[in-house]
Amino acid sequence: MAVAADNSRFVSGGGDKTVFLWDVATARTLRRLGGATGGHGARIESVKFGGDGDAVIVSGSYDASVRLWDTKAQGARPLMVFGEGRDSISDVAVAGFEVGAASVDGRVRWYDLRMGLCVVDVVGGQCIYEAARGWEKLTLASPGHISHGNTARRHDAGLKPGFNRPSVGQGERQATAVVQSRLLHEH
Repeated sequence: MAVAADNSRFVSGGGDKTVFLWDVATARTLRRLGGATGGHGARIESVKFGGDGDAVIVSGSYDASVRLWDTKAQGARPLMVFGEGRDSISDVAVAGFEVGAASVDGRVRWYDLRMGLCVVDVVGGQCIYEAARGWEKLTLASPGHISHGNTARRHDAGLKPGFNRPSVGQGERQATAVVQSRLLHEH
């Protein structure tokens, strides 16, 4: 689930393979995206808003694909489908005109939406979390990599006991307390 920046809508996805766009004030479904018409072939693992005014929804699925949906269009078909994943997409992130996908196949892929292409394909162990805040991208992969976009850093990283997913903090280039990290090298 993800909430729009203006808190008026939220998006959800799950085992029914459908992306739902909800109105917060009325608790009603505004849109159903996917399903039998170009939707995911398996459970949806992650959804995020992106674009101007949160006009785009990005979804990642157990079917190893990433799909982009237009919240303003009338149709239920995706705008774009990226199928480079070889295993489940565990998380997606949006940073400007780029979409990131963390996959259980051990790779992190970044797609440039202007070109409609995968522009970064990185091996890093099993990817378990990915996030973007403004220009900064954070990827946590096991074993032991935290990758910050626009910087070259190598971290010794892991999850603190009792947490199964880290998150990005408000501090500059920092992850919140749920991630244990020790900087090993910076270029």
